[in-house]
Amino acid sequence: MHLESDITPTYRPLTNAETEQLQRQYCTADDWTLLRVHPDFDPAYLSHVCFSGVNRIGCFRQTLTLEGGLRRHSGIYHATLHDTTVGNDCLIDHIHGYIARYDIGEQVVIARSGVLAVEGESCFGEGTEIQVLSETGGREIILHSGLSSQEAYLQAMYRHDRPLIDRLRTMARNHADGNRSRRGQIGNGSLIEDCGRIVNVRIGPFCRIEGSTLLENGTVCSQEESPTLVGAQVFAREFIFQRGSRITAGAILNRCD
Repeated sequence: MHLESDITPTYRPLTNAETEQLQRQYCTADDWTLLRVHPDFDPAYLSHVCFSGVNRIGCFRQTLTLEGGLRRHSGIYHATLHDTTVGNDCLIDHIHGYIARYDIGEQVVIARSGVLAVEGESCFGEGTEIQVLSETGGREIILHSGLSSQEAYLQAMYRHDRPLIDRLRTMARNHADGNRSRRGQIGNGSLIEDCGRIVNVRIGPFCRIEGSTLLENGTVCSQEESPTLVGAQVFAREFIFQRGSRITAGAILNRCD
């Protein structure tokens, strides 16, 4: 799953006037020279932002319409960012924890949430082994974002065909290793609000995560035609949610696809 974004790579340093305006708007930075911005960046749309490490910030030209018809201009308000890229026309508002090591696409809304972070190197749930049919093991399936029901059946039921199983497991592990990274992704048009902790989770475009308690070491596959919904009080570890999934009602999930 790749981040789909038209973020321009031609970031520039802040001007002295922009730095002074950000400081007047209660923004701080460990080192202002580490902040890079879009050529059309306007500091008017940042307030009470704390920058740590290397951050890249897009431009904020659009007003977004939220649920209920509320309109908010894109920008970053009351947040702490560490080694993060923010795409064009995002709205990041009232992050009472921090956002660390994420590449955020365009027109993403993140509001009233805690921690979104990547810790160390992660495969985001890919390559996790789960036991099926028998709690004592012996019929493990390796999770990956491209796993189909047919492949899962072969992995579980054809243990007698050692060459086939070895090949399937190698393919799955190669797929997982290909997604290994120290940075997370949040795809274009996604919404994350009223959440607790999201750690080592890769999030596809147009996903809605509303009120989850904990998401850890996983992948949320999503696309505009089949958006995925993760609802209130969901608690999930080592998971892959496929496109179009709906996980709600305080579900508790561990090692699942």
